Amino acid sequence: MKHRFRLWQRYLFTVIVNGLRKAENTAVAFEARGFGAYPERTYWKEFHWTPSGILLVILFTVFCVALIVWERFYL
Repeated sequence: MKHRFRLWQRYLFTVIVNGLRKAENTAVAFEARGFGAYPERTYWKEFHWTPSGILLVILFTVFCVALIVWERFYL
């Protein structure tokens, strides 16, 4: 179990680092398109939370907390 937990830690670290890298690329793309440089805004899709999206965030948070508690007290 300890080995599997370490594998999950490595996997989650990789996912988080890739997400940060993609966020940086998105920021550069926004700057290249000139967001905020002109009075008329370019196409922008509005974001709205869906029930499934909220559930996913809650489940992910519970999963991460459970992994941290498990590592602290049971390994």
